[in-house]
Amino acid sequence: MYVYSPYNVPPRRMDVMSRILNRVNAQLILGRLACDDDEDASPVQFKCGFDVEGSTLSPIQVSTLIKMGTATFEGFGSVLVAAALTRRSADELWSEFLAAQEAAAKAAGEKDDEGPSEL
Repeated sequence: MYVYSPYNVPPRRMDVMSRILNRVNAQLILGRLACDDDEDASPVQFKCGFDVEGSTLSPIQVSTLIKMGTATFEGFGSVLVAAALTRRSADELWSEFLAAQEAAAKAAGEKDDEGPSEL
């Protein structure tokens, strides 16, 4: 099953995108992100295999696979778009992405530490 990004990666940005995809894929549990390295611009692809040999693929299973791809693009979308469409380095983009994740986690933790609100 493939889910495609709505943008193409220009060939001149493929080196940066490859570095970012490596880092993202190291964090994924299921599926992987890829991009064709050819002379034309191509979209980022979320790829996930699913073996249904001996059974029937249900609509719920298909929906789950699509949601996995969509969630992956939502979670990593900012760094993927920046890698494809800006002139910034992979290291700079990844550091900024990790800092934003840490800040969001800290903010969520502080919100949880406030305890239940009174009605």
